[in-house]
Amino acid sequence: MKKKEKFYWGKGYAMLATSGEKIETRALIYGDSGLCINQFDPRQPAGKFISVTHIATGCRIGYGHYTEQSAKWFCVAVAELFDWHLIKEPADVSNLSHLVNELALLRELVTKYGSKWRTALVVHKLTNGGLTL
Repeated sequence: MKKKEKFYWGKGYAMLATSGEKIETRALIYGDSGLCINQFDPRQPAGKFISVTHIATGCRIGYGHYTEQSAKWFCVAVAELFDWHLIKEPADVSNLSHLVNELALLRELVTKYGSKWRTALVVHKLTNGGLTL
């Protein structure tokens, strides 16, 4: 099955940092990647869509984005790191500690280079031999 490589509106989940409660919320879903972009605080309907979240568990993958566009770039970059459909429970996310450095690098490249993040990623891989900081 070919991935839809675009965003569309749908329903996702967000985990509240304060209580750990999972709330269904409106989200920009990235194809069939298992990831979406939703509001940092889903209880505030006027909030910006800046949090990249795993759809099934509601766990945030990244939320330090200032615009919806940079969150989209980060979501696209992160979607290729892992098969996010393998995660079924929030506890499974803690088993992905090996991705922490890659996530940090991708976030840095996206926020620093914006729409040219892919070029920056290729240059980084060629000069550093991979996805290391």
